[in-house]
Amino acid sequence: PISREYQLNLGTRIYLDNSVSLKQSYAAVVKTFYSTDVVPSNFSDASSVTHGINSWVNNVTNGHIEKMIDD
Repeated sequence: PISREYQLNLGTRIYLDNSVSLKQSYAAVVKTFYSTDVVPSNFSDASSVTHGINSWVNNVTNGHIEKMIDD
């Protein structure tokens, strides 16, 4: 018989512009119930945010997805 092992990795994040005020209770809820982080970001520096997102996606997918969004 053929034996194959599969692994499914899921990752979620919420990127939020620094100008948006976030209640800490909301951040705690998404962390607790959805295992999701809220990442404060400077959307006026789009290339930096794009690089950060793509780096995170690359890491979470073990290099299978190198680029999720374009600059």
